[in-house]
Amino acid sequence: MTPYENLVSELTLLPSRTQRLNRARESIQVMLVLHLKESGWFKQAAFVGGTALRLAHGLERFSENLDFLALQPKNLDEIKCGEMLARTVTGLGKDGFSVHFKKLKTTTAVWKTFLVVQDLLHKLDPAFQLSETLQIKLEIDTNPPSIETEL
Repeated sequence: MTPYENLVSELTLLPSRTQRLNRARESIQVMLVLHLKESGWFKQAAFVGGTALRLAHGLERFSENLDFLALQPKNLDEIKCGEMLARTVTGLGKDGFSVHFKKLKTTTAVWKTFLVVQDLLHKLDPAFQLSETLQIKLEIDTNPPSIETEL
């Protein structure tokens, strides 16, 4: 079974729609972070914010988005960022997910995009329309304050 099939099997056992949705979002966030790592993303950006605190340090706080700070903003451009996001989509596709990123918005210092996961919600609960998607927001601060990072 693919990771996608395993996730659907595991989540359909949860008793409530809310639990399935929350666990699905959290599981996708974890898989997204792993595939971003494989794409070389963390050579370019530090993982910060609520989701980073929860995943890396066990903080009991749920955050809906993934926040990053560019480590060397002058070396990060739309093309490089797009290539890493494309490799992430390829990795998630190999895991059985039907996903894509919305167009990266770079009009401000904080670049934004959404990972769109298709058909998962309907598989978890037929009450969701087939067209409904689960979306994970990514924000990349390309003009962050100077920071020290822990690898």
